[in-house]
Amino acid sequence: MKSWQRLILSGAVGFTGGALIGPIGTIITVALLSVLKSSKKKELEDLGENQASILCLIACMAKLNNIDGDVSDSEIKIIVEFLRDGLELNDEAMNYFCSHYENVINDNATFIDYVTIYGNLIDYNVDYSRNFIMFLLSLAHIDGNFCEIEKDAIKDAITTLKLPPDTFNVIYIKFIIEEMLDENKLNSFGTGFFINNEGFIITNHHVIKNSNKIIVLSQNHFYNATVIYSDQSYDLCLLQIDRKSIGLHFSTDDTELGMEVITYGYPQPDSQGFAPKVTQGIVSSNSGYQDDIRSFQFDAAIQPGNSGGPLVDKETGGLLGVIFSIMSKSQNVNYAIKKHILLRFLDKIPKIKDSIEYTEKSSPNSTSIYNRLGQATVQIFNCK
Repeated sequence: MKSWQRLILSGAVGFTGGALIGPIGTIITVALLSVLKSSKKKELEDLGENQASILCLIACMAKLNNIDGDVSDSEIKIIVEFLRDGLELNDEAMNYFCSHYENVINDNATFIDYVTIYGNLIDYNVDYSRNFIMFLLSLAHIDGNFCEIEKDAIKDAITTLKLPPDTFNVIYIKFIIEEMLDENKLNSFGTGFFINNEGFIITNHHVIKNSNKIIVLSQNHFYNATVIYSDQSYDLCLLQIDRKSIGLHFSTDDTELGMEVITYGYPQPDSQGFAPKVTQGIVSSNSGYQDDIRSFQFDAAIQPGNSGGPLVDKETGGLLGVIFSIMSKSQNVNYAIKKHILLRFLDKIPKIKDSIEYTEKSSPNSTSIYNRLGQATVQIFNCK
């Protein structure tokens, strides 16, 4: 079993080991987790009040497995692993729950019927519900792919469990990234952005330095990236992935002191999570560290992981520079490579430089600026 599967199984143990709501609405404190830590195989009577939550969980698994009309061997396998390795059941208990699985496949209840029962059992606890959705995602992806009917069912489960509407996207991105990381050894994270519609990406040279494999996450899909050109002296790198893209427009204006700017990127995903982060600030200086004319200083908050990301004009959404450095032990003293230096870097590849577009005279609204940033900015994984 892969490490991410073990993590999901342990999560399932966690949410069946919480507070359950009994028939008369009293909260029953259960001790499934301590029971599961016992070295002996679990008999049915050991599970006590937890039988209801386990039965409900298995019913949801059965309905989700069968939602596309076809139960695969790999889907059956994860049920067995959950019962045998996750819950450490003895043969009698295994047979009992497996029989329940078979009965559910043929009953008239729906997947959402059982999700509703589970929601009532846990009193719609947010943490347990989130772990439950993670478990369903692992089950739906056991064959290496999600079908649309499974995605729709899990989205319906999110609604039924009264979770926020953006829950699926947040958990789904976290899920696919953790699965990818389970299969690849990571050096570091970074950010990048498309500069045209042909899949060409700008990031920092130091983001991809010493990599044996570069993986790019764009619009919830992973792509292997090819280094087209990299220059350590500029700290810039041009990558390409095999897909059409939406590039950022370059600003037609120069940076000015006090100009309002926006950053978009993936800072410290190991602690802050994998969802993109936006910050705002101003241009603090038209030169960089020790008056370096190749860069400028800004004060929008960034952290490691933002490197290689775009810094854009808040008014037009036009690219002003490439984030590359922070001053440690100083508050919001950050640096970006000027777009003029980026254009000089691209002089080496005239065809790419000629494909760049510039901001129009009329300023777009903030919604369209953030939409383009979201489509154009990518997360970069430097793999060993």
